[in-house]
Amino acid sequence: MSVDADWWRQVGAPASGATLAAGLSETGLPQPICDLVASQATDPVIRYRLTSCDQASQPVQRTFTPTLMAAQIPEAALRVAKDLPAPFTPLQTHAERAAEAPGWMPVLDLPQVDRAPATLQWLPRGRTNDEVDDDLQEAFDAARARVPELIGLLGEQLPFTIPLADDAWHWLCHEIAADAAQRELLRTLPEVQVVAAGGNDADFALVAGGDERSHTGDRDALEPFSAGQRRWIDEALATSARELRRFAERAELYADVFIQADAVHVRPAVAAVADAIEEELADTEYWSGIAFDRLLQALEPALLAAARATVDDPDPVLREVAHHTHPGLRLLQPQIVVRVFDEPEAHLPFRSAAGGAGTGQSASRRRAHPDRFPQPVLPRPP
Repeated sequence: MSVDADWWRQVGAPASGATLAAGLSETGLPQPICDLVASQATDPVIRYRLTSCDQASQPVQRTFTPTLMAAQIPEAALRVAKDLPAPFTPLQTHAERAAEAPGWMPVLDLPQVDRAPATLQWLPRGRTNDEVDDDLQEAFDAARARVPELIGLLGEQLPFTIPLADDAWHWLCHEIAADAAQRELLRTLPEVQVVAAGGNDADFALVAGGDERSHTGDRDALEPFSAGQRRWIDEALATSARELRRFAERAELYADVFIQADAVHVRPAVAAVADAIEEELADTEYWSGIAFDRLLQALEPALLAAARATVDDPDPVLREVAHHTHPGLRLLQPQIVVRVFDEPEAHLPFRSAAGGAGTGQSASRRRAHPDRFPQPVLPRPP
């Protein structure tokens, strides 16, 4: 049964309509409450609270309760809050307080979710060499389970002078992960490079000043670097692992929807980049990350359109089934990465994953550039 459908029953369904505000307006709720929710739903601010965590399961299962927040709550809404259904408990609790609390105020608990639209990286200390390598190896294993299927499909359906072979996934994953690390190091530690080596799974060379200092997987991979350098290299390699897992989920999603993608859009998209790809293949004589990235970027609009057709199904039950069947659908929303530094290293010059200055500017940056951050998904009526 759909989580959204259960939630709507608590609110007072049956309801209809294309949006949260429209659905609530048909549940018989007081008009001040409908107006309050409608005013916040156009540019929502959502608080995600971790309400359960099952560490015995693999992977760990978490449940978050999203709560719609408001900067101001009209007196008319507070006066009618007492008899509202259970999802409005946060508003009722706020209405019972003698004095209005400063800051954002809770209005409405939304349907529970198993993921928050952000990744929290707690960085109380630098990782050991083994911890870094284990993270990369696990990410590579995730890619091994998902990426070859997409590579095989593309190789079968899209003829090039040099075929996209099934085993090309191994080197492509190295290049994708190394590129993610290098983009981060260009902002934090430009004198160090992470270079794809590919001799084994998750094999990357760590280079400084033009000299190869070590490889991931070495017992002393981080030891040739200073304490400050190790911290930034550690973060860059964590970014590599995260990007590799993300690419694995994208590959699984794209493999699922590739057959559904409209050939009318796929063929011209491939034709538009075919010459550039063939030129790259002629230079390298193998499928490089550059060639594959050009192909994937050309295909992505058609693949994303096919994926969104699943996400946008008007039936909430089918939407939920689709999300459970294809976890990669969540990648249609960008992810925020929040990094938390512990002392004594909190004084280090922090750069966010999006290239912003520091954590203190995050709220103003979200307001100034809302298109750069994921928009919360509000429940739609069944």
